[in-house]
Amino acid sequence: MVMSDVIGDMFARMKNAYMVLKPQFVVPYSKEKEAIVKVLEKNNYVTSYSVTEDGAKKTLVVKLCTDPQFKYVSIERMSKPGRRMYVRAQDIATIKGGRGIILLSTSKGIKEGKEAKKEKLGGELLAQIY
Repeated sequence: MVMSDVIGDMFARMKNAYMVLKPQFVVPYSKEKEAIVKVLEKNNYVTSYSVTEDGAKKTLVVKLCTDPQFKYVSIERMSKPGRRMYVRAQDIATIKGGRGIILLSTSKGIKEGKEAKKEKLGGELLAQIY
């Protein structure tokens, strides 16, 4: 089966795992997904991750943060394959008064909104997480 939105699928798996209080979830590996998970790990939404290899097939195993404050995590996909959304550096918004994060795909890789704004980088809005 061919999937058109692999990043959206990863966010859906993550959201579902948080909702049923699973400690981890597994997705097929890609460099972009790994970069997103690194940013999430830096912001404490993910405790750790690992890449497992089974022959030619790689998977990304992501361990979620189990603190009670992360019980109601909301993940909203912004840019979709049918409707891409781009933002300039000065137009990057804050989410929930700074309690949430925005993920951007910039020319220098996947960045959090605050970091991209500081470096004056715009890009494609991937998701907002709060």
